[in-house]
Amino acid sequence: MKHWCPICFKSADEHQPFMRWLKGGDSICGKCRANFEECNESYQLHALNIHAFYYYNDYVENLLFQYKEGRDIALAEVFLAAVREELFDRCRHKVLIPMPSAQRKISERGFSHLHEMLKGMDIECCDCLVKGEDYKQSLHRGKSRGQIRNVIKLKSAAEIPTQKLVLFDDVCTSGSTLLAAYDLLREYNDQITAEVICVHRHFVETCDEN
Repeated sequence: MKHWCPICFKSADEHQPFMRWLKGGDSICGKCRANFEECNESYQLHALNIHAFYYYNDYVENLLFQYKEGRDIALAEVFLAAVREELFDRCRHKVLIPMPSAQRKISERGFSHLHEMLKGMDIECCDCLVKGEDYKQSLHRGKSRGQIRNVIKLKSAAEIPTQKLVLFDDVCTSGSTLLAAYDLLREYNDQITAEVICVHRHFVETCDEN
């Protein structure tokens, strides 16, 4: 049965690299996948190690906007499709903690965007964090980003797993969201790393400078 790329609506088998085809193909065509700039690097933010699969570019930004704000749930599979096996291996025997969205945004979209991305993956998840308001980091600058620490909270009576924890998010812009979550959780479990789909180049440059 022919599979169509949910981005360009052409055959998902077109322009597929041989190794990707050998592994069972991709959910999108090779031409669209080529717009994802591979990173596959880890960065140290204070005591938190953050691994990113891709760099954040205009193409991914527009695709995420269409997915989240355009409520195009059919795009949920495209972001992790090529790295699902690697993400599973990196999270094996660990507990994944998705970064929370404001309840208002989830209600507007009709779905939780990170949970939809993770559907079908045999990874244990724990929703122990809550976001109290819709706070978009890209609209804030400098010290105001520290306010995110007052927005993300632990759920009341949340049970923090004793296994190694992996924070999960779609984009790492400044790292403040992940760091705020890390600070909340490390009082209960200090075995914490982070996985993000893509990382902003400014964040990479800042880590390199440090």
